[in-house]
Amino acid sequence: MKVQDSGNLKGDQAEIALLESTARRLAEGDFSARVALPLLDNRQDLVARLARSLNRLAESLESQAARLPGESGQIPFPALVERMEDGVLLVELPSRRVAAANSAARRLLDWGDSDGRTLAENNPAEAALLELVNRVSSQQNGSVEGEFTTGSKVARVRAALARDSVGEPTACLFTLVDMTREREVERLREDLSSMIVHDLRTPLTMIIGSLETLASTEGQGDAARQELVEIGLSGGRSLLGLVNTLLDISRLESGEVPIEKAEVKVQEVVEAALAQVVPLAREAQIEVATELTEDLPSVWAEREKIQRVLVNLLGNAVKFTPAEGRITISACDDRARGWVLISVEDTGEGIPQEYCERIFDKFEQVANRKAGRKMSTGLGLTFCKLAVEAHGGRIWVESPLFPNAPDDSTKGSRFTFSLPIYPGD
Repeated sequence: MKVQDSGNLKGDQAEIALLESTARRLAEGDFSARVALPLLDNRQDLVARLARSLNRLAESLESQAARLPGESGQIPFPALVERMEDGVLLVELPSRRVAAANSAARRLLDWGDSDGRTLAENNPAEAALLELVNRVSSQQNGSVEGEFTTGSKVARVRAALARDSVGEPTACLFTLVDMTREREVERLREDLSSMIVHDLRTPLTMIIGSLETLASTEGQGDAARQELVEIGLSGGRSLLGLVNTLLDISRLESGEVPIEKAEVKVQEVVEAALAQVVPLAREAQIEVATELTEDLPSVWAEREKIQRVLVNLLGNAVKFTPAEGRITISACDDRARGWVLISVEDTGEGIPQEYCERIFDKFEQVANRKAGRKMSTGLGLTFCKLAVEAHGGRIWVESPLFPNAPDDSTKGSRFTFSLPIYPGD
């Protein structure tokens, strides 16, 4: 085993240079390289910790290389380092040329290829890396940390410099850790708290307030008493519906809810859903139309769940469509593939494209509400997705339908889901 000796180097700059030299040798496939620093096992400073981490990485790579075909344990950089979960990126200075990048780094940076690439300031992620270079350059030793975002991905980055004998930076070694999942969990936790505060508290307040008032209105007429009872019942039903949706989502996610399929006539389930939503649409001065093809086959589904899917989609359309707008529910069949396609289209405000893939995620609408949209809990669309997928179908959204509309409130959306055709049709 070859060992990098630091006996003829002096100071922290020399030790960081030794780290950089060992990292280069590992990147070139020499997994026998190690960092040897004085009293390494007894030191707790940053350079020593980095050296021990690098040595552990080298031992792991050397062990894996010994089990692969090759000469003297020497294998190319992509063969093992590219399999690492964390990103590794080496950039030469001052040219900013990318000397090496494993697949994890390229994925986090949205790079198709790193060959001949130079970090550019007009790229937000690469600009964040260059900012770390500037920060770490102002230090005599050690490393700095930061974060960058590319699309929906979030990465934590640590940067350490290598310097030459006169103290000039020669390269920067970056390690990148994908934090996307952790940030998503944090966001969901915040959204759940927001949902509990805003969406559970309102119906509870209605129930308690109505019942308290009812208790103190002895002798009032039957009409006033009945109005208070209706307010309390409305709040209670809203709360019960929300709790039931949460429970159904949990059961659908775990596969605990059996789907009791039977022949369901699309025309009938559409009419039942419209009966619940049309009064709200009329109150909001929104036109509702149906466009169902003739001889539409029945679907193989559980009627109650599909009706809830339609009510959720129609309710959202009413919520986000301005007065004098239009909602259209349509259905057609794709007999060749065995599906019926049902769509709910509106002339409402539309959905930003960056949300179209995530809008079915749990609590996603709460995040939109923070941006000023009139959203609720974000659980309705999650239920729709899980219910449709439990039938073997899928659901998707197209928006905006009218991107050139002069009014931002009339961009339009179309939600479509597929259900299997009833085997008897």
